[in-house]
Amino acid sequence: MDDSIFVVVLPNYVDDSFFDHINKSVWCLPQDWQSSNQIRRCSYKDDISCLCDFGREDVMCQDCENLKHKFIKQTVVLDVDFINWLEYKCLPLLPLDECLLRSAIVQFVDFLKGVFNNRLNHKLMMDIQRFLREQLIDSNEPLMEQWKTIAEKKEEVEKLMKGLDQLQTSIGKEQIDEWRELLMPQWGRWLKFEKRESFGINIQGVWCGCWCGEGEKPYWGFMWPNAKEEPAQEQKDMVKNILKETDNPQPNTERGWFAWCYTWHGDERCNMFYETALRLGYLK
Repeated sequence: MDDSIFVVVLPNYVDDSFFDHINKSVWCLPQDWQSSNQIRRCSYKDDISCLCDFGREDVMCQDCENLKHKFIKQTVVLDVDFINWLEYKCLPLLPLDECLLRSAIVQFVDFLKGVFNNRLNHKLMMDIQRFLREQLIDSNEPLMEQWKTIAEKKEEVEKLMKGLDQLQTSIGKEQIDEWRELLMPQWGRWLKFEKRESFGINIQGVWCGCWCGEGEKPYWGFMWPNAKEEPAQEQKDMVKNILKETDNPQPNTERGWFAWCYTWHGDERCNMFYETALRLGYLK
């Protein structure tokens, strides 16, 4: 009879010693197993834990039947292979008119993918903690000293992050200047700039160019003449025509901007706008 019983486990976290991490009470069958978790005599701290999970035992625990040796070989842990089997083996076999069953499987697959993504994130965090503990902490020190060591390292990391933010901003501003220098020979008198901040050209009252703010990736854009006032319809049409003639990703739009978008190719983007404006007669 026991051979026909299988245990299916869907854990949030799995590793090579997964079964050693399962609480002792999971494998034990208490005398009052038919009672609800809330009133079970050996429950402890919460409704799903037992005294034996914390190294303590009740008199009733002595009569618990340990089923681990019976069922560990018949315990199946659901993993990514199960998702692939459902999605790529089961679904194609179902008739298209089995709408409810197909929908149920699709929803279950989505649910499992969420569980496994969380599992991978949890495993990554556990690996990071393990690495940091091995590299930063002397396990022979008192726990409070270990805590102080971590606090000191966090302060060092915060200072490092501030330095990285400043360096990133500085490099972004250097990139703006580099693009400006590359465009100078072709744009000539049209080119206006503010060193380490922005460059661009004025196309019939619309400022077109590149910028880099604090901690931001460089971006190209078409700026309104006056952020407090709606631009003229002719200016809106002009920008629309220029963008239509150039190959650009879907830009962002917000008050003060006809369009803008982050870029690592600001010189190429802006030169396309410049050449298109010339060709369409907006620059004379």
